[in-house]
Amino acid sequence: MRNRSAFGYMEPRPDIPDFAQCGSCKMWLKRQELFYWLPKTKEVEAGDFCILYVQGPPFNNPDMKPTGSLAPEVVGFTDGKVRWENSQIFPDVFKLDSKVKPRACCNAFNRGPFKKMLAMSRLMTAAAKGE
Repeated sequence: MRNRSAFGYMEPRPDIPDFAQCGSCKMWLKRQELFYWLPKTKEVEAGDFCILYVQGPPFNNPDMKPTGSLAPEVVGFTDGKVRWENSQIFPDVFKLDSKVKPRACCNAFNRGPFKKMLAMSRLMTAAAKGE
């Protein structure tokens, strides 16, 4: 069992349905579907995630340009939702305490072997649902 001390963890906000997703982040360039700190070649959708999440309305200025200062792997960028409730494997891999909430997010989903486990978890979930 691993501890989670190396990962960024974000406590969920019940008043924000898309908490910790790019669609509710101040750093998302909504009109361009880009993230302020990533290269302009990296498309970012509302349902994506990274550990640099800053809650607030996304930038809506069409003239704003991304800086390209950071690479996706540096910010823990992940395509899709990364809440604990969307995973069946992580609670078995990490030693979690009672303070971890199902709608909380972390960047463990974008770490080498954990990324593979996430893909496997999604396949198992889809298979269990008959998809």
